[in-house]
Amino acid sequence: MAFQKKEVACDRCGLFGMCRVVGLGTDEGERFNQVVSRREHVAKGEQVCEADAPFQSIFAVKSGAFKSFMLMDDGSEQIVDFHFPGELIGLEGVATRKYGFGVRALTPASVCRMQVVDLALSPAEMMRFQQRLSEALSRKVHHCQGAFMLIGSPTAERTLALFLLGLSERFAERGLPAYRFRLPMGREDIANYLGLANETVSRLLNRFQSQGIITVRARDTQLCDVSRLRDVAGLTASPAATASMTSAEILSLRPALARTAT
Repeated sequence: MAFQKKEVACDRCGLFGMCRVVGLGTDEGERFNQVVSRREHVAKGEQVCEADAPFQSIFAVKSGAFKSFMLMDDGSEQIVDFHFPGELIGLEGVATRKYGFGVRALTPASVCRMQVVDLALSPAEMMRFQQRLSEALSRKVHHCQGAFMLIGSPTAERTLALFLLGLSERFAERGLPAYRFRLPMGREDIANYLGLANETVSRLLNRFQSQGIITVRARDTQLCDVSRLRDVAGLTASPAATASMTSAEILSLRPALARTAT
């Protein structure tokens, strides 16, 4: 169950609409090849962009996984997001004209890189491109709002349950296995991202497994009882309520989590 071998289909990728505008599958194939570099290999541990570097491109994860991080004053890394096949990297640069975070590959990976600065498009094409870009930005905002609206007084148990459900939903959205997958990140990275102690993450994963909610072997993970996991997460019966947790959500949870992670 090697995570890095799962490649997302083009039509399930967040970049697909923008690729169509610049010529994918049309007579403008030459222009498309000038704008989009496809399936660039990225070695595990390699960075695709650095914080504060000038914004030039949007990256779509074709295979593998990445983490976004901030460097703290003491030199440590604070993880603010994970990126999986079909998801986009670098969208924050659209507004700021520079990348907001460093982004490093968690596994051997590949990306499609779209050069978005100084695109040579007709006015009609530019309007369509901006519409697709706005849709991508809206999806990102939705991910950043979901958990904040769903969580009242969070606990570490609820937070980890939401994290696992969020992964499942994100994989399903891109046509990847949603209930049986290999975690591309280690428990230390999960703990860092969620603002929990490493021991807390390990203890809760073991508890969920002993309760028959999940099974975990190394990083191979199966959600065995999604209904019970949703109960732990405090979600309603509607599957649409599950939202992935990203940087804004996690940062908003940390004050409460600090009181529950001991």
